[in-house]
Amino acid sequence: MNRIERQLLSLADSLREAPDTGNVRSVRRAVLAMAGEARALDLTDPDQRAVRRLYDYLDASSLRAVRDRAAWLTGERRDIEDGLSAVLAAGRRGGSVYRLSCIRDDLERLGRRIDAVEPAERGPLRDLFGYVDERNRQALELAVRATWTVPWALSRADTPASQGAFSD
Repeated sequence: MNRIERQLLSLADSLREAPDTGNVRSVRRAVLAMAGEARALDLTDPDQRAVRRLYDYLDASSLRAVRDRAAWLTGERRDIEDGLSAVLAAGRRGGSVYRLSCIRDDLERLGRRIDAVEPAERGPLRDLFGYVDERNRQALELAVRATWTVPWALSRADTPASQGAFSD
């Protein structure tokens, strides 16, 4: 995880945990200050594209929170954000392929809920979904490699042919 991603996650946590007016404005200023760095990310790289989606989500969400804090604090959008946050936290803890696949199922359900919200809310939620989805994919790939590649990782020195079992 790079510096900008850590900062963005910290800002997202701050926005969710302390939604008072002063903090919301502070988060908004910090997000705007990171705009240049976010625009410089390489969108052809999956990691950087995910970070950019997190930035885009925070940009839209913090703007909405500044403009209409009361509406920002409630509703279906907030419930979906809470669900995506829980999926992200669970995925970051890692686990077995089965566990991460179950988390992926939760993520797919949240994706269907995003499709059902009003269009104005959908864009930022899709950005957050894209970030969480990429991080979940990476965790699942790591779990698959850790679970299923160990038997195939034996060195040639450990095989019977290399130990002279089949030599003349």
